[in-house]
Amino acid sequence: MPVVCESCGKDNRSSAMFCIGCTGRLPGFAPTGPSALEAMRSLRVPRRTPADGAGQKGGMGAAAFFGEAIAFWFGLAVLAAVVIAGFTSWYVYVTRKSEPSAPPAARVVQAPVPEVDLPNAGAWLLAPAATPSSSPLPLPLPHAQARAQAPVPPRSAAIAETPADAVSTFYRALSRGDGKSAAAMVTPAKRGAGPYEETGMTRFYASFREPLQLLSVRPLDARRVEARYRYRATHSRCDGTAIVDTERVAQRVVIRSIQANC
Repeated sequence: MPVVCESCGKDNRSSAMFCIGCTGRLPGFAPTGPSALEAMRSLRVPRRTPADGAGQKGGMGAAAFFGEAIAFWFGLAVLAAVVIAGFTSWYVYVTRKSEPSAPPAARVVQAPVPEVDLPNAGAWLLAPAATPSSSPLPLPLPHAQARAQAPVPPRSAAIAETPADAVSTFYRALSRGDGKSAAAMVTPAKRGAGPYEETGMTRFYASFREPLQLLSVRPLDARRVEARYRYRATHSRCDGTAIVDTERVAQRVVIRSIQANC
């Protein structure tokens, strides 16, 4: 049967829920729940004003954000510190483990003290220190007195026992610019004249831009010695080689002549 609309009196079919004339709701329509439009309206969030506490809530959100950021960076810093401390400990442990152990302490062996006769004990204590070529045993009293009364050579005139010692002493004195000590190693017949004059050698060898450096001393025979040296007088450097002839005068080895390339 047709359904009559109560508002406009229009006839509608029996299954209609709204009127075709006024679009009103027909009496036979029974809604089972809110319409979609009503549901959307109910889900809409009402607009808040500062009086409702919206500003306070926004401030609390910013504070929470900054608090979380600070906590994150603090935790990251702590983690980095732990990693660095662990790596440092591991490195120190590995380096100490790889270091060679210290060698054992050398044994100190005390040399036996020679027995000395009581009559010669004072002479042995007053005798000069023994040289490598002399005997370590105490000297009898007459020999000790003779050695104590022997004249001591001057410091500038060092005693050379071999030709190599004489040549080495001569060139080392020149490297210091000490013409007096160098001239003391020259034979007395040539000392103090020409190229072997003390003041001239001091003035010449002390003026080098790079001092003389003795490289090697090699004996050639019983009298001749080869000396190699290096120095820079002005701009060019000299790599010199000298053949030095020696002789023995008054139990001393002195320099007789020098043949050098520079």
